[in-house]
Amino acid sequence: MQLEVLTRANGAALTVQQTHRALEAYLLWLFGRVLFTTAHGDTIDARWIAVAREIADAQNPGQVTPRSWGSAVLAHTFRALSTACLKAEGRPTLCGCPLLLQLWCYERLPIGRPYVNAAEPYGTDFYPDRGALQLLGGPTFGSLWTRRQVSSALHL
Repeated sequence: MQLEVLTRANGAALTVQQTHRALEAYLLWLFGRVLFTTAHGDTIDARWIAVAREIADAQNPGQVTPRSWGSAVLAHTFRALSTACLKAEGRPTLCGCPLLLQLWCYERLPIGRPYVNAAEPYGTDFYPDRGALQLLGGPTFGSLWTRRQVSSALHL
């Protein structure tokens, strides 16, 4: 994959191999700490190593196996919520994708969420990089809560 040149703190450019390993480390963090959290403390499931390496080492998008990330995250989160609710011994632990759960709660439950004026249309000013907006195909679900002006008071 084409990556912009990353630099170290001292300003020296990373080699291609270092850039690939940095991307692999980021993907492992993303998979293990954001999308597919578990109760294993500070470890990440080993099954993500091969996936992260495949993505990091790919020279073009065609070399990456297509995966349904949305359904995988949703299934993992549902299973983790079910396990947490049914756990009889030990401490129940919330696993899955807490970010997805938080955004879903913001959308569905009016209690405790920040107020966002939904009448304001999405604008392209959310994304200073127009290329990113074109790549994404439009604003993402989470941008409603992260890129808009929110207030804690409900204005009627």
